[in-house]
Amino acid sequence: MAKSTAVRFESGLTVRVQLFVVVIVVLLIAVALALIFLPPSSVHDAQRIRSGTTKSIPKSEVQSSASKGSSSSDRYIRLPSSNFPTLYTLKLQLFLPYREVFDFGIRNYTTEGDLRIDFKCIESNDRIVLNAKHINIDASSILIVNDVNRSISFAAINTYRYEPDDIYAIEFRLDSFLIAGNSYSVYLKYHGRIGDVWAGGLYKADYDIDGETRTLAATQLQPTDASRVLPCFDEPEMKANFLITIIHPAGTTAISNSPARRIRNISRQWSETEFEKTPKMSTYLLAIAVSDFVFRFRLCKNIEVIRNLL
Repeated sequence: MAKSTAVRFESGLTVRVQLFVVVIVVLLIAVALALIFLPPSSVHDAQRIRSGTTKSIPKSEVQSSASKGSSSSDRYIRLPSSNFPTLYTLKLQLFLPYREVFDFGIRNYTTEGDLRIDFKCIESNDRIVLNAKHINIDASSILIVNDVNRSISFAAINTYRYEPDDIYAIEFRLDSFLIAGNSYSVYLKYHGRIGDVWAGGLYKADYDIDGETRTLAATQLQPTDASRVLPCFDEPEMKANFLITIIHPAGTTAISNSPARRIRNISRQWSETEFEKTPKMSTYLLAIAVSDFVFRFRLCKNIEVIRNLL
């Protein structure tokens, strides 16, 4: 006759208690996994914004969170088609230490932008979504107005991120609905970076003149790196006009897509170059360069083009 063997647990708990504990542990693990992989409810609430993650942030913290973004997901972000840009009016200051005698301290290789975006509401909605990549927005500067200059309040700001394709977006959720066919404007100030060549966006590059190292700044914005330079509708089909003003170190020259209409010295350290309005174009076609090169221009069918750099 086979000899029975008693089942014993070192903890001294009965088999029923042990099974109960195992079931509880399994349930806790299942709940944890669900919380990790299910997207937040605010994503399901967003109209035509497809992202697995979102982060609501107080207005006072937009400056830091706009650069950090939220955690990555496997869902692709595309801008909603309910709003369409018409004009970007940008004043951008470049803290570019192009020679050793120029030093802006902690501001070296940074930018400060003062931006107005005019857009038209195509379909009534209660949010404005822009691409903004590694840009810190000054929360106190944000102003949204309608076409009669009446302000529109917003309830929350959400950030979205799709890390594999380096896509970032910021969403302003409004307290009221925009009206289809009407025009609106967003005003904001922000801080950006002048990065390395490989990073895209506005980058710096060194060159040598008579043994002295100098630095220029230029843009490379394809395919979606205009949002490194300014918050924008950074998708090719969302074409708009641009009015660009560049504040750059004295002794440098700024160029952009259109001819300069005014160049002036605003202080001993700074010059300001204002450019004519561009034709409607995609954001990735925006071009900015600042250096101490000498530029020669010529007219080609009434269009001013760069002939060469000296």
